[in-house]
Amino acid sequence: MTQARRQVKNLPKQQKIIGGVIIAVFILIICIALFTLISRIGKIAVQVKVAPFDAALYLNGTKVKNDGVNYISPGTYTLTAEREHFEALTEVVVISEKNSYILGKLTPGDEEGEEIANERIKDYLAVEGVMGGLANKEGEEIKEKWPILKYLPINNKFYSISYAYDDAREPIILVKADTQYIDIAVQKLKLLKDVDLVEYKIVFDTKNVFGNFSQNSRSDPEEFIMYGFGAVMGGMRLSEGKDMGDFYMTTIYAYDYKKDDIYGHFRVLLKKSSAGWELVTQPQPLLTLDNGGGAPKDILGAVNSL
Repeated sequence: MTQARRQVKNLPKQQKIIGGVIIAVFILIICIALFTLISRIGKIAVQVKVAPFDAALYLNGTKVKNDGVNYISPGTYTLTAEREHFEALTEVVVISEKNSYILGKLTPGDEEGEEIANERIKDYLAVEGVMGGLANKEGEEIKEKWPILKYLPINNKFYSISYAYDDAREPIILVKADTQYIDIAVQKLKLLKDVDLVEYKIVFDTKNVFGNFSQNSRSDPEEFIMYGFGAVMGGMRLSEGKDMGDFYMTTIYAYDYKKDDIYGHFRVLLKKSSAGWELVTQPQPLLTLDNGGGAPKDILGAVNSL
């Protein structure tokens, strides 16, 4: 018998019991830790906060902890939040690596509910704080993806450039300018550092008179454009065009005879066809992947450089 075994054998009975209990507790802790670890595999740590924090919360009918972290499998769930004297909340939530928060605020349903909400105002402020932090984080991430947003809005007496979001949370650049100031606004956009204008949705509120085009078989691109837009071309001129293989590009601009002034350039892109030429897309102050009629990115960039 080894010395260690003899020492254990010679221990008082009470110490043996205590030692056994300690070992059992240690083993139990390890088992609980392993069970917890295994039960969380494939799940996401989701921060759940719905004010007031004593409201009962259910995901697909299963109760979850409010004002705490819950480990939930990615997917789409129906959230139900209930508390006496408050209007029940039911909404669809999507849990993913990019969306690991469930946040909400219950609306009081009666006077007693309003009193409770006032008493638990810290709960509401905590939810608003997290919401604000997430909004700021999302805003920074969006600006990294869409650098132009770092410069907007721009406002002066000649034009304004702002933005909004579409349903896919992608920015729409909104340019407001009279026709005579279009070129100034476009030039400002071109000067923005690290911004590839072709990749954006850019909308000008200026009236675009080039909506109707008459297809024709003119072989000369300038004649093709002039004939195609017909009467609209009165008072308009074409800048010197550029041949780019299968494409031809130029601009249409307004000309003020009295002031001998040119302004309001609209980019025009043609593509060769069996009949001669075809108009790729409606002329625009700037052509992008959004409004460029499927033309290659490098061609659109070349048109915008005119």
